[in-house]
Amino acid sequence: GVRDDGTDTFNPDPEKYPNGLKYIAEKIREAGFIPALWIGFTNDVSHNKYTKEHPEIILTQKASWCGQYFYDFSHPEFLEEFLPMALKQVFDWGFEAVKFDTLPLAIDYHDEFHHNMYDPSLSTREAYRNMIKKTREYLGKDMYMLSCSCAKDADILWAADIFDAGRVGQDIFKWDEFIQEG
Repeated sequence: GVRDDGTDTFNPDPEKYPNGLKYIAEKIREAGFIPALWIGFTNDVSHNKYTKEHPEIILTQKASWCGQYFYDFSHPEFLEEFLPMALKQVFDWGFEAVKFDTLPLAIDYHDEFHHNMYDPSLSTREAYRNMIKKTREYLGKDMYMLSCSCAKDADILWAADIFDAGRVGQDIFKWDEFIQEG
């Protein structure tokens, strides 16, 4: 969750991916599969070049399993500059599908630090939904986009119509609970 070795949204771990992520996507494609990438563009494990130059897009710094710098869904620079730049990186690497994770925790932090939002007049739900709409707009309608669903209505329902599917797994909750919540 917390790193200071240069690994961030734009720079994969050089020990795990010495040839980079474009190489990984190519190898996946060569094996006859569709390259898909786990993304968590609601936060980062360390400051990246963009956040160093634009710290105002950071909602809060709070260490967690997925990172420590959480982005403000309502900030125009996050929506209009950072998010398209991060998503362009996915295309440049050659991935054709994404799983957008870290959403449940980022929603919680937007509730907890709502007063830090660029536009606190927006509800967390409105800011989240706007961010997912922008993500879909930048990715395009043909890019498969899987959400990270969790055990509360926010994660499952707030943008279900924008995603292609929602991930369900025993580490999150049981199928019966998903049916009950969803």
